[in-house]
Formats: sequence, C-alpha cells, structure tokens
Amino acid sequence: FGAALGEAGFGGAVVVRRANHLARLVSSFENRLREWGVAKDDAGRNRSDVAKRALDFFADPIRTIEWEAAYLERGAAAAKAAGVSLTEEDFVDVVRAPCAAVGRALALLGDGPWPECVEKHSHKAASRRDAGLSGRIGPAAAARVEAALA
Repeated sequence: FGAALGEAGFGGAVVVRRANHLARLVSSFENRLREWGVAKDDAGRNRSDVAKRALDFFADPIRTIEWEAAYLERGAAAAKAAGVSLTEEDFVDVVRAPCAAVGRALALLGDGPWPECVEKHSHKAASRRDAGLSGRIGPAAAARVEAALA
C-alpha cells in the first residue's frame, strides 16, 4: 500500500501508531461486533455465535499483533521509499485532540483553504472499556488472550 501511495501521486500520508497493541486488537473486535449488529450488553456479548467469532478473532493474538506491527512498518518503509512524506501520530494524541492531529496532517499538503474541523469521537461507541477483557471479548477469548500473554 505504501508504494501505491507514491505511484498514485500522494505526497504525504499519516501513520497513526498505537502503543498498546492489545487495546487496538480488542477495539477492532468490538467494532466488528457493532458491524455484525451485536448488542453492546452482556447478553449480546455472551451469545454462542459471538463467542465462536471471538475465539476465531483471537486465535493467536501474539502472532496477529506481531504481524500487524510488521505490516505497518513495511508499509511506512515502502511509502518513504516511494518519496511519500510521512508524519507520525500517536493514537492517544489523535483521540485526545483530533482537530490538532488533522491540522498537522494538512500541514503536509501545504496551504488551504481547509474546511473547519469538527471533532467527533464515534470510535468509542462500540467499546465497553469499563467491562474488563472478559466483558469486552467474552470469557473464552479472554482466557485465550491471557494464556498467550502469560
């Protein structure tokens, strides 16, 4: 993808890094639940079909995390090699101040005029951050993740 950016004439791109890879993986699963129409409550999270999907999704969490990190690095390296200027943002900073992050990204493109930035935080809509790992991905998948991290 990084090389394709250069080939398509893109002069700049933003790389958003998230230091907590497990949090990214859990958040990604929660977003899938939302796409699948699963209720955000315990009953929705504890359905057998959801439990099976969770076990499939978290089949090898360490390998998935390592693969995603390597994939991002390869893409960034390919983009740089293709002459694309990259700016890197930390996920926490993007979430905390999205318009500031957008401003830094737009600075790569030069002078505007740019439309006014309006902050929205819809990425949190599917999450149950207060529910713990088991409450977010189900007990069986949580046990698998915990065993992989042990």
